[in-house]
Amino acid sequence: MDTESINAIASSFEAKGALQDDDVFMLIATFNHEMLGNVVDAPNCTDKQTCKNNCCSIMIDIPHCLAKKYIDDGRLNPDDLRRGDVFAWKLNASTVTSKCVFFSPEIYGCRIYVDDLNSRPPQCAVYPAGYTAGATTCKVGAGPWIVKDEAKGNACKQLMDVYTKFCIEERLRVKEALIKGIAGTGIDNLATALSSLPPWSIAGVKDTWTGLKPLLAEGKSFSFKAFCPAGCTTDYFACTSLCKVASRDFVQFLNDVLPNLIKDRDMKEDYTIMELKEFSKTTGEKK
Repeated sequence: MDTESINAIASSFEAKGALQDDDVFMLIATFNHEMLGNVVDAPNCTDKQTCKNNCCSIMIDIPHCLAKKYIDDGRLNPDDLRRGDVFAWKLNASTVTSKCVFFSPEIYGCRIYVDDLNSRPPQCAVYPAGYTAGATTCKVGAGPWIVKDEAKGNACKQLMDVYTKFCIEERLRVKEALIKGIAGTGIDNLATALSSLPPWSIAGVKDTWTGLKPLLAEGKSFSFKAFCPAGCTTDYFACTSLCKVASRDFVQFLNDVLPNLIKDRDMKEDYTIMELKEFSKTTGEKK
């Protein structure tokens, strides 16, 4: 594809304003293929003597639509995703390799790059070559990666700008949906999960792909004590599971406080009880 065609695609997406998911997938595919085709003499990153896979240790932010595609296509499991800091989600690190969940020790490279370049996170195509003509090396000195056509590189950067704008705007929509859904089935599912846990094991809540889940404490925590019934005779640290009253009061507290906290401070992965309590003091909520 020539530079003018890439510019035309980017301009058409910019003119649309609100992109549909299929538009985004087309943008990603175009970007990945054109960036790859604009680099020559790149080293073999599947060679263990050349590459140490340091760049694969980064948890890449991705939009909700791309995360959903990975789940729907069976490429990822819900635990492979974490709440994103810039976009709606980010790719988790594998507990086995400590690298991106797409990193494959068998091929010593990226599964999504090999299996479906059309849906590879586009940020991964930028490093280390970038958009500017000339030769560059990665942070461990491997290389060179040589960009052939700077005009085409700049056209690809325009595509990336459109993609970034979409992802940031989509994250805001995901945030609004999260706020509205806190009083819905996500909280109901949380109440079910809470019922099997001792109160001292609960440090807060975690926002995951499948909804809110208990955030487990490291060791034993006193944080949940405020939600236990005042007249309870069971020793707090000997309690083996939440009673209905404590679970109900905690869920109600979340319904009252968490939406406002997210509106005020943005969404994130973990919300501790301590943070929720401190925030509730500023809004007049009790507990």
